[in-house]
Amino acid sequence: MGRNLWIGTGDSENDIPLFSEVDDAIAVNAQSSWVIDAADCSVGRFSEGVALALNLG
Repeated sequence: MGRNLWIGTGDSENDIPLFSEVDDAIAVNAQSSWVIDAADCSVGRFSEGVALALNLG
């Protein structure tokens, strides 16, 4: 089971729910098909702005 986290603006309408899918990647929910490599803390661009992919280690 992945660890849930939110990254966004603090406005619940614009916040982007992320979930840990595998050890070294974070996948966004159905809002987007982006999968971000968290091993190097890459930055991904989403429909509501920019979110930082955190390494959940």
